[in-house]
Parts: sequence; C-alpha cells; structure tokens
Amino acid sequence: MQTYPHSRQLMEICRVGGEANEEFVAAARASGALRPEFTAGDLHALVVDNALALKHGERPAREDYDRRTMYLLDGIRPASG
Repeated sequence: MQTYPHSRQLMEICRVGGEANEEFVAAARASGALRPEFTAGDLHALVVDNALALKHGERPAREDYDRRTMYLLDGIRPASG
C-alpha cells in the first residue's frame, strides 16, 4: 500500500481483505474462541507486526516460532473458567 497508494485495484483488495477479517473475528468472538474485546484491527496489527519481525529480524528456529505463536494465541483467547 505504501508503494502504490493510488492503486484502486490494491485498495479494493485491501477493502475486501478487511471485510473478511471483520467477518472472521466476529465469528470467532461469537463462538467464544476470541476475547470479546479483540478486533479486526488487532488481528491486522498482529499480522503486520509478525511479518515485519520476520522480514527484518533473524529467522527463529521453528520450535521457537511455534512456542511464541502459542503465547500469542493464548493471549487472545478468552480466559477459561
């Protein structure tokens, strides 16, 4: 988006992707799989942050990446009990 900010086609792809994220998060919250306050914006930020860390950081070992991903997922799930 930063490289082609005036691309209508790219903006349309982003709009459709944003709508899909909204639907995905709403369905996950409704099913009880996500904290009620978690938003599509939160999902977008987590995905972007992860992509930037992988692009600009040192590639972690698979087991480290998987363990850290579980920490993230545990944090966005509703508290049990």
